[in-house]
Amino acid sequence: MKLNTLQRIGRMHWLRGRDRILRAFSNPDRQQPVLFETDFFGLPYSGYMDNFIDWTVFYYGAFSVNELQLLAALAAGLRARGKPVNFYDVGANVGHHSLFMSRHAEHIFAFEPFAKVRSEMERKFNHAGGPQCNRLSGRSGQPRRGCRLSSAYGLKPRHWNPWRDTAG
Repeated sequence: MKLNTLQRIGRMHWLRGRDRILRAFSNPDRQQPVLFETDFFGLPYSGYMDNFIDWTVFYYGAFSVNELQLLAALAAGLRARGKPVNFYDVGANVGHHSLFMSRHAEHIFAFEPFAKVRSEMERKFNHAGGPQCNRLSGRSGQPRRGCRLSSAYGLKPRHWNPWRDTAG
């Protein structure tokens, strides 16, 4: 009940001081890893309250709304000119922007080098049921045909570790 009330307050964009209210009752720095689901531009968004991006999506509806609006407008502009829309999300984190762009782009390539964060991104995509989540091949760098979304280390071999390996 408390979370639902705070969520309603967070989505009252006209309400000044809503961030102070939310942080007083649900500080993002002191959250437990509680799983939630909420609507995200027509897609189900599943996240954890102890992740700041997810916390922001739960209460405000999205993270970096102005960036999302810009990306949607750019995609619409490209599409109006008959151009395909490919979205590359380098350092995708939990996949927030990639999930949003799955409604605006033909192909999405999300790169996240950290395994724990990447697995959370893949969990979100699988939960949303929209974008397909397949890895790029570490050797060829080619996505499987028909993929809407790919997740990878990049074009390095699968075993590449940026903290140990210095060879490019």
